[in-house]
Amino acid sequence: MAASAAGARRSYQAAKPTVAPPSSRCCRCGFGVPGYLGPVVVVTLGYALFQTANNTLVMAGASPDQRGVVSGLLNLSRNLGLVTGVSVMGAIFSVASGADDVANASRAGVATDMRVTFAVAALLVACTAAVAVLRSRTVASRIGRSATANSRQDN
Repeated sequence: MAASAAGARRSYQAAKPTVAPPSSRCCRCGFGVPGYLGPVVVVTLGYALFQTANNTLVMAGASPDQRGVVSGLLNLSRNLGLVTGVSVMGAIFSVASGADDVANASRAGVATDMRVTFAVAALLVACTAAVAVLRSRTVASRIGRSATANSRQDN
């Protein structure tokens, strides 16, 4: 189990930088369909790499009798996140367009709406990354304090 967790950690670290930068690049690219599809492909590959590593790390931390519950909660949270994310991003696009019917919006208007939507998505990714960094520092300090306390008890 330790070998797969170590590999998962490396994959997790490798996948993190592939998600946010392509999303932010979509905001200002002027390369048409390839300019949109290129970053989407990079994000998709990064997401797949991240998802596999994340699932492995989460499941490795679960005790054998809790793996079913942890797996169910992991899948529930992923699906809720996807559904909520699609709904919120669609609502942001709709509000940014300001049009009654997006089908009648101009190309320039749709491009601007997409930029706003991707900018909001990039902002949310940055906020999530900040929370993750702060959380990891908190967990690391707790582990350090616990290790110090254990070494004091051994002496």
